[in-house]
Amino acid sequence: PVVVPVADEIARYISDSHLEAPTLVGHSMGGTIAMSIASRHPDAIGRLMVVDMFPDLGVLFAGPNASAEARAAVAEQVRAGIAGSSGDARRAQTEATIASMVRNEAMRPVAVRHSMESDADTSGRAMADLITTNLTADIGRYDGPMRVLWVVPAGTPFDQPTMANFYRMAYAATPQAVLTHIPDSAHFIMWDAPDRFRQELRDFLA
Repeated sequence: PVVVPVADEIARYISDSHLEAPTLVGHSMGGTIAMSIASRHPDAIGRLMVVDMFPDLGVLFAGPNASAEARAAVAEQVRAGIAGSSGDARRAQTEATIASMVRNEAMRPVAVRHSMESDADTSGRAMADLITTNLTADIGRYDGPMRVLWVVPAGTPFDQPTMANFYRMAYAATPQAVLTHIPDSAHFIMWDAPDRFRQELRDFLA
């Protein structure tokens, strides 16, 4: 497991360091980890910002009606594919994935390098964790200030109003969450729309 151990370790760090109601900002898997902290240790944090992540990513991989067993099977397939990929095949797959996630072409090599330098086994287990982790109900334990930034993914068949409805349903357990669409951006909002991202973050911290 990756998500829960990392979440609990960050919560321990917050406690041991005597941090007073810190703000958590998490992008993608970091968003899941931040929501896990908020769900498992709701009194440890003061504010929560999630950057382009659903509380239940598994829906996108296995479908909304998939059983736990079906989700686990999909997660294992994804884990094995990531962990077993190497060499030119891994680079080609990484470059294709990053191209769909980063509109800013100047930043794509950075993301590819980070991915290629990451441990494939850990990356595979982390991705499997994201597919089998459903925080849709658990995130309701957190009732503090919350903002969710989201985009319409590249290549998706859904338009902006449909995606907005998906996010409203996904975060129904946290009615205090402000859901904000960021236009002209792919998954890496901080790279594709840096000025807008910084403004949203400043506004939230204020």
